[in-house]
Amino acid sequence: MRRLLDALPSRAGPMGGLLFGLLVWSLAQAAWGRVGGGETFGGGGASPGGGGGGGDDGGAFLIYLLIRLIFEYPAIGIPLALVVGIGYVVMKAGSAGRLQGNLSSQQAREWSASVTPARRSAHQLEALRKEDPNFSTPLFLDFANLLQTRVHSERTGDLASLAGYLDPELRQTLLEETRTAGVKEIRDVIAGSLRITDLKLATNQILKVDLEANFTEVGPSGPAPIYSVETWTFVRRRGVLSKGPVEITKLACPSCGNPAEFRADGSCPFCDQVASNGAWAWVLRKIEVRTRIPRPRMDLRQGGQEVGTDEPTRLQPGFDLRRKEFMVRHPDFSWPSFEARVRHVFSSLQESWSQGRWELARPYETDHLFSNHRFWLEAYAQAGVANRIEGVRIEHVVPVKIETDAWFDSLTVRIWATARDWTEEVKTGRVVAGSREKERRFSEYWTFLRRTGARAGPSRDPAACPSCGAPLEIGMTGICPYCDSKITSGEFDWVLTRIEQDEAYEA
Repeated sequence: MRRLLDALPSRAGPMGGLLFGLLVWSLAQAAWGRVGGGETFGGGGASPGGGGGGGDDGGAFLIYLLIRLIFEYPAIGIPLALVVGIGYVVMKAGSAGRLQGNLSSQQAREWSASVTPARRSAHQLEALRKEDPNFSTPLFLDFANLLQTRVHSERTGDLASLAGYLDPELRQTLLEETRTAGVKEIRDVIAGSLRITDLKLATNQILKVDLEANFTEVGPSGPAPIYSVETWTFVRRRGVLSKGPVEITKLACPSCGNPAEFRADGSCPFCDQVASNGAWAWVLRKIEVRTRIPRPRMDLRQGGQEVGTDEPTRLQPGFDLRRKEFMVRHPDFSWPSFEARVRHVFSSLQESWSQGRWELARPYETDHLFSNHRFWLEAYAQAGVANRIEGVRIEHVVPVKIETDAWFDSLTVRIWATARDWTEEVKTGRVVAGSREKERRFSEYWTFLRRTGARAGPSRDPAACPSCGAPLEIGMTGICPYCDSKITSGEFDWVLTRIEQDEAYEA
C-alpha cells in the first residue's frame, strides 16, 4: 500500500484521488465472521458472540494515508478528504433511515457488541456478591434466558406457570397488550444476546438486563417475524440468597419447590407463600421495549478489519497468585488436559458454525451462549448466506484469568488462531465477503466454566459424554439420552460460557 502511495503521480488530479479512495474503500470492506463474530466487532459493528481481532490494513493506517495525501498531494488529498467526510455523514444518515427495512450488521449487532456478562457492572456485582455469596452471573443469565423464552411463548395464554416470577401488574399488562394486538400464538422464540447493565442496592436489589430475541407472532394477518430488544428490570428483597444450579432454572415455587402453577395473585397453592413480591427470588417488574420491529433482512455481507490481534495480552490483576490458589484448591487439575479441552471445543465450534449445524455444538456451550449463536445462524440463513471457516490452526492458548463463585470455577484463555474465513451465498456459492484463499490471523478471549468440585466421568474422550462415556448425542436441552445428565451445565467438564474480542476484552 505504501508503494502504491509513493507511485501516485503528483498531478493525478481529482479523478485519480477518487479512484485511489475507492481502492482504499474496497480494501477496507473485506469482511469475515467466525463463531465469535470476527472483525465485524471492531470494524463493521458488533458480533454474534463478541466481536473480532486485529491485523493488517487497519483504519489507523488508512487515516495515515489520507493525511499523507493531504500534505504531499493536496490536489488529491483535500478533495478526497471532503468526499470521505461527506460520504460518512450520508452513510450514517442513510443507515439510520433504513433501520425499519434492511438491518445492517452494524445496526443489528452493535447492541449486542458485548455478550460479556456484566462487563459494564462488574464492580457493582461484587457488591451484590457480598450480600449474596450464592449469586452466579452464568446462572442468573441462564435464568433470564429461560424466563425470556417462556414469557414470549406463553403470553397468549395466562402466564399462570410464571406468576411467581412476574410482577402481577406487569403480568396483566403483557396479557392485555397481546390480546389487544390480536396475537393468537407466539412461536420460534430464539434468544439472542443478553447482558447485565445495571445494579442498584437500595431498599431492594434492582438488576437490569438487556435482551434481544427473534420470534414469530401469529395474528389476524398471519405470521409476523419480529426482532426485539428489551430491557428487563428484576427486583428482589435484600438478604435473599440465590438458588443453586438445579433449582434456579426450574421456575418452580422458590419458597417450597412445588412445580404446580401459581395462583392468580402469585401465591403457591402448596405453601401459600406469595413469590411475586421478591421475598424468595428475582421477580420481573418491568419490561422496556427498546426495539420491536418486523424482522428485517439482515445484511451480513459487510464487516471490518481485525484490529486487536497484536495488542498485549490483558492478564487479570494478581493472576499469578490466583493461579497458585486455584492449584491449591484443585491439586488434580492439569493445565495440559485443560488446554486439550479448549482446543477441541474451539475446533468443534468452528466446524459446526461453518456447516451451519449448531446442534453439533450443543455439548460445548452453556444455555445462553448456545441460544445466542443459534440466533445468529438463523440470521445468516434468513439472509441466504453462510459463513465458512476452513483450515483452522490454533497457534497459542494462554490462560489470563481465574474466577470462582459459589457454584463455578471460570477460566479465561486467550486463543491465537489462523483460518480461511469467508461468507458466501448459499444458492450460488459466490463469495460476498472474505476470501477462500487468504488466511486470517486472529485472537479472542474464551471463558470456560465448570462446577466447583465437578467429578470426572469414566471417559476423557472429548467426543464422548463426560458423565457416562457414551457417544455424544446431545439434544437441544443439553441432556445426554443415555444417562440423563445435563452436560452443558459444567457439572462434568469445562463448557464455554463467553467469547470476547481482543480489542474489547477487559481483564
